[in-house]
Amino acid sequence: MKYILMLLLLSLQAVASPTTSTDIDNQKNKELLKRIVEEELKMNANKMKNILKSLNIEFEQRNNTISYNIQGYSMTIIYDVNADRMRIVCPIVKVKDITKDHISQAMEANYHTALDARYAISNDIVWAIFIHPLSDLSEKLFTSALEQTLYTAATFGKEYSSGALNFPKVEDSQENKGDVEQKEYDANMNK
Repeated sequence: MKYILMLLLLSLQAVASPTTSTDIDNQKNKELLKRIVEEELKMNANKMKNILKSLNIEFEQRNNTISYNIQGYSMTIIYDVNADRMRIVCPIVKVKDITKDHISQAMEANYHTALDARYAISNDIVWAIFIHPLSDLSEKLFTSALEQTLYTAATFGKEYSSGALNFPKVEDSQENKGDVEQKEYDANMNK
């Protein structure tokens, strides 16, 4: 269904501009159909719940939150249709129970090994989080975000990773130590 709607949307975009009253009526109908198709393609709460059901995840919904437990982790999806935002959050550990080295490693992971999911601190708790516009979220990215957020939580204190992909770190040699990061920093500071 999704692919049929996308094809329909593409065919509507290929239509030339109207020249007669009939063409104008057709154009209005096509614009209406285009809005309907675009609306159908947007992510929403029902689609997220259907994806969770397809993954055999039992969840509980309360207002604009969807909560579930998986592999010993409490996951919460929070969404706001009016702001067009969503986030997946998972509490990991209280800040008072970790060292500064844990925080430093988590922040470095946000740059190298945590891709779409990240580590964050709020209310004295370290969280695994994924934040994204709601309507732009594809089913594939939503499923990946669920996995990445869980993996980010599970690897805290170990690999500090959201999954298999990593951005390589610059080797700690005298020749190139931090060159990439320094160049990026310098470029931003000179703006």
